[in-house]
Amino acid sequence: MEQLAEESPALSALHHPGIGKALMAIHGSCAEPWTVESLAREAGMSRSTFSQMFRELVGEPPMRHLTVRRMQEARRLLADTSVPQQDIAQRIGYRSQVGFHLAFRKEFDMTPGDFRSRRASRTRTVQQVRDDG
Repeated sequence: MEQLAEESPALSALHHPGIGKALMAIHGSCAEPWTVESLAREAGMSRSTFSQMFRELVGEPPMRHLTVRRMQEARRLLADTSVPQQDIAQRIGYRSQVGFHLAFRKEFDMTPGDFRSRRASRTRTVQQVRDDG
């Protein structure tokens, strides 16, 4: 854990009592409608102190960190084809499909549907190689 903390600012930030609480909230409940204000309350800090400390310790603003976490979860859910694509936006905290679509495209330079299609075709190719080998 200590080695990981040295390599990842977010992990080392877990040692800070307030920022650690906020990070646990983001990673444990990324679908919640978090704001800087609500995360600061979670941390027991003022909004301005929280924002500054979060940026210093984690290396990015709180809302950017939340977006990255949501996009990680979106990719995981998209890879699981048993999860309907239309359900993913809400499951990761977006109120609209359009907002999710735009955020995903900005982050990965492809749409959620393109990501799922590419994953599915890669999975089929791997399965074919296994079947043929």
